[in-house]
Parts: sequence; structure tokens; C-alpha cells
Amino acid sequence: MKQSTNSVRAKKTSLALSTIAVIGFSWNVQPALATDRTWVGAGYWDVTKNWSPAGLPGTSDRAIIKDGISILTTSTTIAGLEFTGGELAGTGNLTVIGPGFWSGGKFSGSGITHFAGPLYITGSATKGIEQGKFISLSETTWGNNAAPDTNVIQFNPPGGSSGISNIGTWNDTNNFDTRIRSDYIDPSTFHNLGTYNKQGNGQTIISASYNNMGTTNVNSGKLMLGGGGSSTGVFNIAANSTLDFTGGRHNLNEASTSGAGTLHINGNSIVNVNGGKHSTPLTISQDGQLQGENTFNGPVTWTGGAIKGGGLTLFTDSVSITGDMEKRIDGGHIVGVGDTTWGGNTRKDGNQIRINSDFTINNPSSWLVSSGTWNDTNTFDSGIGGGSNSTFINNGIYRKQGDALTVIATDYSNTGTTDVNAGRMIVAHSFSNSGEIVVSVGQSSKSCT
Repeated sequence: MKQSTNSVRAKKTSLALSTIAVIGFSWNVQPALATDRTWVGAGYWDVTKNWSPAGLPGTSDRAIIKDGISILTTSTTIAGLEFTGGELAGTGNLTVIGPGFWSGGKFSGSGITHFAGPLYITGSATKGIEQGKFISLSETTWGNNAAPDTNVIQFNPPGGSSGISNIGTWNDTNNFDTRIRSDYIDPSTFHNLGTYNKQGNGQTIISASYNNMGTTNVNSGKLMLGGGGSSTGVFNIAANSTLDFTGGRHNLNEASTSGAGTLHINGNSIVNVNGGKHSTPLTISQDGQLQGENTFNGPVTWTGGAIKGGGLTLFTDSVSITGDMEKRIDGGHIVGVGDTTWGGNTRKDGNQIRINSDFTINNPSSWLVSSGTWNDTNTFDSGIGGGSNSTFINNGIYRKQGDALTVIATDYSNTGTTDVNAGRMIVAHSFSNSGEIVVSVGQSSKSCT
């Protein structure tokens, strides 16, 4: 039976409306698929034939760079980046709004690369940041190395500074020792404006300058800072973990350290601490130097190095001065201690303490002031030296216990009690006594002026 013309037209109209509705629905729930565009050329980023499939990566695309050099000259935003080798260069700024993966290759040029999405720095290859390059990161995981000294980030800045700025959370999860290396005089810097979490059990060495304006959590292993820097933020050091200053000059101005781990001033580092709250156990060793106006409320172990400069340092908890290396108080510094154990030397004249004045035109004096119980337990001959304009003040109890000779060759002021229980004690410089001298039977104390 033949359909009427009007009936056919009605069916066609209904079908067309249904098709339009389906298309409209599909458009609303199925956005355009992202494209993986792989770099296949050598030259400029904005040449379409340098990418496969041809076309420039955009806000919904992931760029994949495995080798070659890609030069970016304009500001560009992409959905993701997979960087496994080659070089990403140029003056253009690059923003990655989605996940980034960096397992090899190097960044260069003056353009800023900003990872607004998560970045994963992984694998064994060294990652390079060339002169003048700055990278900004929001959420970073740096980890998954499979051997010591792998997954290294290498600054190569001769001729210009370079830097990393962490503005979010940086998770250092490397299982083996690694480093952020800077081998040049020109400055390179790691700026922590957010949170740096040291989580792996190995040691991480940062030889670039480290500026901690946010929070650094040493939750596991050892974080070693060897390039100096300036910090006003917080360092939290968990039990069995260490924050180790190993080189350079570090200025901690109103910064704070806390936790049951160890704060270690080591190597040839200079750590200038002014203000802030410090409850973490402190160790000073080798040629490490502590400077500034500061108070430490945790236990202190002093095995070497110096406390120096025109400032005041107060140790309110127990102090252990031990080992054979010389310890120095230099340059007009005043050190105040509470209960102290001075001992543990293994040879004659080991574990010497030197109190030295500034020797400038003003010649400010250096002082060591004991207000608790000072236990001298050295089993080999030792001494406190320094000479004129340097003073050891005993406001508490000086208890000579080691069966050896102790020579005090700096000015000695006794306002408390000097108790010679064992061995011999010689005061070989100016002696001011307004306190009490106690000498046990069979022992000797001699004052020489």
C-alpha cells in the first residue's frame, strides 16, 4: 500500500529530530579526546610537522619528548608532559596543567616551566637543568630509584643562575642515596615555599642553595644541605633521622627546628642561627661552625668545630663535649651551658677547648659560662685555653673527676664550687674566686698567676 506524501515527510522529520538530539547528547557527555603528540623533529616546538601526529600540543594534549631538541619560543599550555630524553629549550614559558613524567632529558633556556598538575620524577637517569632555567612545581614525587646515586637532578649553571621552586608538596621517596647536584660557582637554588617531605631511608644531598620558607619534614633517612641558603621556615626532624648541614653558609632567621632526630652542623658549614625555637638534639662536629644569637633547648653533643662570632648561644639541656678534636669559642662569642660532661678523650691533650677573643681593634672577649654541674671526666690530660680577654666562668659546680691533669689557661672565675675529686687541676692564668674550693684527700689544686 503506498504511503501518503505527508506521512513520509512526518517520519523523516521525526528521524532528523532524533538524530539531532543524539548528537546534542553526545556533545554534552563526551568531550573531545586528548591526543598524544610525540616529538619527532629537531628545532622549533611550533612547527606542526615536528610532531606525530602532525599538529601542536594544546590544552587537551600530552606532549611526549624522547630525544632531540625542542625549542619553545611562545607561552604554551598543555595537558600533560612525558619527558624521557632529549632537551626542552627556548625562551617560551610552558605550563603543564595535568600529570607530568620526567625520567630523563634536560630543561634549558630562559623560559619558565610550571607544573600545575602532579609531576613524577623517576628512574635511574640523571635529569638536567641548564643555566638560566627555572622550574616551578605544585605536587611532586621524586623517587623510585633502584641503585645508589641515581635519579639525580643536575644543575649546570655556568654563566647564569638556575632554580627549582616548590610551591606545593615535594615528596622525596627515593629508596637509595641520591642528590640535587650543583658543581659550579654560579648560583643554583632550591626554593621550598611549600612542604618538602624527606621519606626515603637513604640520604639526599642538596648541594644547591636551599631556601626553606615553608616546612621541611625529615621523616626518614638523612637530608644533607651543602650549598648554603636562607631559611625562615620550619624544620621537623623525626626520630632516627638527621638534618645535616655539610657545607656553605646557612642563615636561619627566626626559623625553627623540632623533633626527636638530630640537627647536625658538620663539615665546613657555617650555620648562622638567629632566633626561632630549637628543641631538636644538636650535634656540632668536624669543622662545623655555629654562629648568631640563639637558644637550643635540646641535648647537645659537641665533638669538634667552633661556636663563633659576636653572639650569645645558650644550651639549656645537657651538653656532652667529647672526643679528641679541639673545640673552639671564637670571635667574641659567649656560650652558656647547664649540666655538662666534658670527657671521652683517648689521648693526651685531646678534647681541648679553646676560648679565643676577636683580636680586632675592639677585641671583644669570649666567654664560656657554666651555670649547672660541669663534670670533667677526661681520663687523659686536657685543658681549657685561650689566654687574655677570654674567660671561663663557673657559676655552678665544677667537678673534676678524671684521674688526669686539667690545665685552665684562660681567665677562671669561680663564683660557685670547684670540687677536685680526682687527678690534678692547674689554673695557669688569672684566677678570681668568690666561691668555694673543695679538694679531696690525695688530690691537688694549684693556682698559677
